[in-house]
Amino acid sequence: MPPTADPLAQLADIELPPPPAGWPWLLTAILAALAIALLLLYRWRKKNRRAPPAPASLPRQALTQLEQLSAQWRDGQLSDRDAAYRLATLLRRGLALAQLTPDCPTALAAQTAQWRAAMSALSRCRYQPSTASPLPAALFEQVREWLTAVADQDA
Repeated sequence: MPPTADPLAQLADIELPPPPAGWPWLLTAILAALAIALLLLYRWRKKNRRAPPAPASLPRQALTQLEQLSAQWRDGQLSDRDAAYRLATLLRRGLALAQLTPDCPTALAAQTAQWRAAMSALSRCRYQPSTASPLPAALFEQVREWLTAVADQDA
């Protein structure tokens, strides 16, 4: 057969293979199975995550942080105002309170007067523009006593 000038005529005798029959369905099934497996793995990992620390350990953690805070304040690394803010946060977290209020927590009901005096001292140090009233050193010891008492109740 002599070569013709039309290139399409030369390709006319080539037969294409048949279209694939089932691979799109197979690929879809594999991807769906993989997605389900990943979802199940995610839910299993979410369910088996490490639980947050038990409330009983919160006062103990706060006691450790109180030592560091007290040392920083004594060494002059923190101003009275910064120390008061950090001490209030540490007390709130250590006692698992949503907010510090003048109302004494039930775990410390016997020390209502001391609680109100401490909240007043913290408020004076935190909310005054200047450090007109310094942070009392005894406040650190009072917070230590409260956290220790709550930790001993939970133990």
